Amino acid sequence: MLLMVFLHSITHKMKVKTISCDELANQICSLAYHVMCIDTRSMLQYNDNHVRDAINICCSKIIRRKLQYNRISVVDLIKNNNESQEEDLWNRLHQVVLYDEASWWGDGHRFNSQHALYILVEKLKQFVPSVALLDGGFSEFAYKFPKLCDSKIKSNCPLLSISTPCASAGSINCPPTKILPFLYLGCEEDALSEDILKTCHVKYVLNASHSAVDSPYCTTGRYLRIPIKDNSSENIVAWFQTAFDFIDKVKESDDHILIHCVGGVSRSATIAIAYVMKHFSLSLD
Repeated sequence: MLLMVFLHSITHKMKVKTISCDELANQICSLAYHVMCIDTRSMLQYNDNHVRDAINICCSKIIRRKLQYNRISVVDLIKNNNESQEEDLWNRLHQVVLYDEASWWGDGHRFNSQHALYILVEKLKQFVPSVALLDGGFSEFAYKFPKLCDSKIKSNCPLLSISTPCASAGSINCPPTKILPFLYLGCEEDALSEDILKTCHVKYVLNASHSAVDSPYCTTGRYLRIPIKDNSSENIVAWFQTAFDFIDKVKESDDHILIHCVGGVSRSATIAIAYVMKHFSLSLD
């Protein structure tokens, strides 16, 4: 009986409606219709450009897990990412629209219960009458309605081709997060999946852990282990330059790299963040 319940939880699928770019544009311009747009892409993509008044909730593995196990509520998540939110917003909302970079969902797309967007949609449905996915994503909307888009910051380093994290509509589990056009952040399971590595065109792997299993799909010279243990006494900063040199080699060879540890949420994420700061000359401020 318990096995049947478990299998149902894994295979259960939820039907989610879609909305066209034209429909969303009409809703945004309507004074009588209140719509909230949620940008599920990375923070870097969002800061580069986004739908007017959209808030950013990156559908990363970390957010997915926190929502899935009720470690954070979707309301708090939205409040934390929306500085100008009005007190009675939830009472006035007609619909929430989620979008990624460029996915075409098709009418009534069905998500597996482990998909990041499934979890986000499921949580949102508890508070709003309607939740929809934007067909064509931000790319299509920005092409059709550039005046309804807004750049949060003006960057000297435009982000031309960063792709959506967790954007595969057919994935059962959340795939690696694409941090930069050539750099993915994931977990040990991702590095051990030949299908995932092929899908992401990954030929290099950086294993930022002491215990995670070596990926069997990388040839000599395309695999680097940084033996960092998951505890506060480790000096991860001492390994930054080694990691940066390896990542730069991948960038210069026009290939793709996966950075991972065991869970993909601490050591590997720290290296990825540090590299992004170096890559864009960002300060701690």
